[in-house]
Amino acid sequence: MLRACYRRLAVRWYAAWHKAKFGQAQCFDQLERRVDYAEGRADSLSIADQSDKPSLADEIAALEGADAIDDELEQMKKALGKGSAGKED
Repeated sequence: MLRACYRRLAVRWYAAWHKAKFGQAQCFDQLERRVDYAEGRADSLSIADQSDKPSLADEIAALEGADAIDDELEQMKKALGKGSAGKED
């Protein structure tokens, strides 16, 4: 009888210890699933939106290309004799 009581107590202690040790991992798993679900939902909404808005990377690339256009314009001005000396900023 005492051994059965001792075993029952040991099982309860082990169950409580296991829950305390691994309970946080389960909490993080649930949180990760919620984040994945939210990301998937956001992706599906952006796909369903079908807007042709350029991404941030596309906008940055376009701005970097503007420097080349400015250089080409400056060369054209120099060819006409209106170089940067006539430019007033």
